[in-house]
Amino acid sequence: MKNTHIKTSSSADTFKIGRKLGESLFSKSGDSYIIALDGELGSGKTVFVSGLAAGIGIKEPVLSPSFTIVKEYGGSRYNLYHIDLYRLSSPSDLMSFDFYEYAGREASITAIEWANKFGETFFFPKVPTIFVNFKNIEELSETDYLRSIDLKFENFSDARIEKLLEEL
Repeated sequence: MKNTHIKTSSSADTFKIGRKLGESLFSKSGDSYIIALDGELGSGKTVFVSGLAAGIGIKEPVLSPSFTIVKEYGGSRYNLYHIDLYRLSSPSDLMSFDFYEYAGREASITAIEWANKFGETFFFPKVPTIFVNFKNIEELSETDYLRSIDLKFENFSDARIEKLLEEL
């Protein structure tokens, strides 16, 4: 698993990193990806997914799926399935909304907030997965933080990881 570390100093910067990643993933049509997001409340997970959506050509606003568990977005070559595990209490709850029908669908990106809620992510299908961990380091203003974003790549070729990192 290859890792990289990025720092941002605003929500706009976090959005841009998500957008660049979406653009890079979008360039290889037809694949499916999982983006597994973790971090404290307010650390930028939904902002990052909003950028990701913009990067794959989705025009509508991306909202947190905390209360609906899943939000589906289309309108580009990729579908985006935005899943939030925060309100689930056990791994068996994944079946309550057909998690496996979303994760790993062809020509889709499944963004999962609170992905490590149940510990290891052994339940993910074996598709290219990017683990994204957010940490607020320092409050810069009422709305922005110096933020640390760690990315770990799994089930990607080394060449594909290098290309993705170059484009970020």
